[in-house]
Amino acid sequence: MPRSKRIARALQEAVGAFNLVHTGLDRLAEAAVTPEDRERLASMVAPFNELLARRVVAAKAAEPPGNEDATKKDDAPTEKVRPTG
Repeated sequence: MPRSKRIARALQEAVGAFNLVHTGLDRLAEAAVTPEDRERLASMVAPFNELLARRVVAAKAAEPPGNEDATKKDDAPTEKVRPTG
């Protein structure tokens, strides 16, 4: 298999693995009984959310000019970042 296809497959598998872990940690955090457990799990989910936020920023930067949503304000509340894949 060509190197480019191996890299693409590895990237796809990595995205799937990260999404699985992110979803699992999110669900565990939601189901946690004690505040300590919720806080610990939230600290584990935080790096995943940061990576996803960077991806969203990079995707927006890659969009051609003029595709911005005119109705969205910069100070509008942001929604929770969800896994992609």
